Amino acid sequence: MRPSAKKGLLVWQIRLVSAAFVLLLFSLELLREIPLYGAVLGGLTLLVLAVFGLFYFPAYYKRYHFELRGDTILLRSGVLVRRVTVLPYERMIMVTKIETPLMAAFGICSAVVTLPGGRLLISTLLTSEADRLTSLAGEARHETV
Repeated sequence: MRPSAKKGLLVWQIRLVSAAFVLLLFSLELLREIPLYGAVLGGLTLLVLAVFGLFYFPAYYKRYHFELRGDTILLRSGVLVRRVTVLPYERMIMVTKIETPLMAAFGICSAVVTLPGGRLLISTLLTSEADRLTSLAGEARHETV
């Protein structure tokens, strides 16, 4: 697993545990007033935490691979439906870098690559890779103009 994928998995696990903590506190408060709703909310929270925290996010980031090659971007992802995307640099119109404070603390970000026919979301990449990608998009854009 690439370093960016490990960091991305850790960020999502932190987000998931934080949200579960808040929901479990809320379900404890509900247990006092409406015990059935509190128990159902607590049980569903634990189920979602287990499914996403133990299966989905680890499986997604285990199969997640992003690479900047000579003249293309290679992106492999997916848990149940696996996807391989090969994108030539000259097809890129614009790259938008997205970075939350938690992602910035781990040195990762996301990027949205705008294409003539749509957009490509790169969910986790190192900040240095994003900077390189934005410079490649600028170079590709200047060559075609």
